[in-house]
Amino acid sequence: MLIKLRLQPVVFLSILCSAATFAQETSPLPDLNPEISVPESVSLLRAQITEVEQSEDSFGPKLGELSFELGLQLSELGLNQDALSAFQRSDQNMKVREGLYSENRELSVRKIHEQYIELKNWESAGVAINTLAWLKARNMGAQSVEYVEVLQEVIGWNLALDYYHSSAEQTDLLVSAHDDLEKIYNIYENRGQPIDSKTAELVIAVNHRLALRDEFSLTIGALDSDVESNRQVEVLVRSCERQYRANPAQAIDCARAGTLEIRSNKRDLNRDVFPRESFTNSQPFVLQSMQETRANIPQYSDIDNEFEYDIDPSQDLFTRSFVRANEVLMEQVEVWSETDDTANTLQAILNLADWNLLFGYQENAEHVYKTAWNFAESANIAELMDMLAPEPISIEGLVEDFPLLGAGSTKGVANFALMINTQGIVEQIEAIESDIEDAEVLARLTAEVSMSRFRPILREGVPIASVTHSVSRQISY
Repeated sequence: MLIKLRLQPVVFLSILCSAATFAQETSPLPDLNPEISVPESVSLLRAQITEVEQSEDSFGPKLGELSFELGLQLSELGLNQDALSAFQRSDQNMKVREGLYSENRELSVRKIHEQYIELKNWESAGVAINTLAWLKARNMGAQSVEYVEVLQEVIGWNLALDYYHSSAEQTDLLVSAHDDLEKIYNIYENRGQPIDSKTAELVIAVNHRLALRDEFSLTIGALDSDVESNRQVEVLVRSCERQYRANPAQAIDCARAGTLEIRSNKRDLNRDVFPRESFTNSQPFVLQSMQETRANIPQYSDIDNEFEYDIDPSQDLFTRSFVRANEVLMEQVEVWSETDDTANTLQAILNLADWNLLFGYQENAEHVYKTAWNFAESANIAELMDMLAPEPISIEGLVEDFPLLGAGSTKGVANFALMINTQGIVEQIEAIESDIEDAEVLARLTAEVSMSRFRPILREGVPIASVTHSVSRQISY
C-alpha cells in the first residue's frame, strides 16, 4: 500500500538536513588523543558503536543509546569535545527516528548545552538552551508550568552572560530576559496563579540589572549613581590597602583593577538627569496590612506625560519593566495572602521588601520587613524569620547557580568577610582566604562582591547592620 506523506517544506528540509548530518556524524568514530588514557569501558563502547554501524540499521535505537552512554563517560573524563560529538550523534539519531519534536530529545540537548559551556562556546550553548525551551513549549504547551521552568533557565542563562560578559552599555541579554519574564507573567495570569518565588527572584534581578543601565532609573528612588559608585570605590580601596599593607605598589594595582571593574558597571551619563525629587508620581507606598496592598500601589500611568526627555530603547524598556514588575510583586502578595500557604505568603512579602530596598525606598522596605515579621508570628512560622545572616538579593542571590563563564581555564575560589549596613550595602570587604594567584583577577572579584546587595539581618523585623558576614565565590579566569 502506498502511503502519501504530506510534509511542510521547512519540516521536510529539516528532516533531510538531519538525515544528511546524521549520515556524516555516523561515519567511523575519530580516534581519541593517544596521549590520553581512557578506561576500558570507553574502548568497549566505541567498539560496540562501530559494530552496530557496520551490521545494523544506522537509524536504530541502539546506536543512539550507545552514543549517549559514550558521551556521559567522555564528559566525566573531561573530554568535552568528544563528548559533544557523541551527544550530537545521539540527538541526531533521536531526530531521525522520532522527529524534531521528540520529547526524548530533551536530555541529549541538555547534555549538548553542558558540553558547550565546558568548551566556552557561549553562543552555541545559548542555542542549545533555547532549543530545549522550544521543545518544552512544543510538547508541554506554551501555557504549561513545565514551560515556566525552562523559561526560568533561559532567563538565568541570559543573566549569567550579562553578569560575566556584557558591558554597561549592552542590554540585549536583559531585553531577552525581560521578554521571557513577560511569557511567565502571562502563563500565571491565564492560570489565575501568583508567580512562584523563583520567578520573583528573577524579576528583581532583571529589573535591578536594567536599572544599572538606565539613567531614568535614577529618578525612581535609587541612590545617585555617581555617589554610589564613588562609595564602592572607597570600600574597594580600603580593602586593597588592608590586604597589601606590606606592598603599597600592589595595593595601588589592586585598587586600580577594582576601580575599573566598578566603573565599567556604571553607565556613563552624557546628558542631564532629572533629580529624584521631581519624580512626583513615585510617592512611597507602605504595606499597612495584607488587605490594604492594592490601595497603596503608586500610580505610574502618566510617567511619560510628566517629563520631556530623550528615550533610548533601554530607557523605555526599564520604565515599562519597572512598572510591570512592581505590579506583579504586589499581586504576588495579594494572591498568596488569600490562600493557606503561609510560607509562600511570607516569601512574597519579603520579595516586596527587597524590591523597595534595592530601589532606594528605605522606609518602605523597613515597614514591609516589619510586616513580614508580624505576619510570620501571627501565622506561627516565626522560625522562618530567624535570620542569623544577611540574605543575598538581586543578582547576588543567583550567582551560585550560574555556570562559571570566565574566559580562561583556571578556576579559583576566594572567601570574603563583609560588613553590611541596614540598607544591605557592603560597607567593608576583605579577602580572608584565596587560591587565586592573579592579583588583578582577585581585585576584580573583590570589586564584584563589594557591589552586591543583601537583605540585612532582621531582629524583630528591624534591619540591623551585620558585624561580619562570610561569602565564598568561585571564578574562572
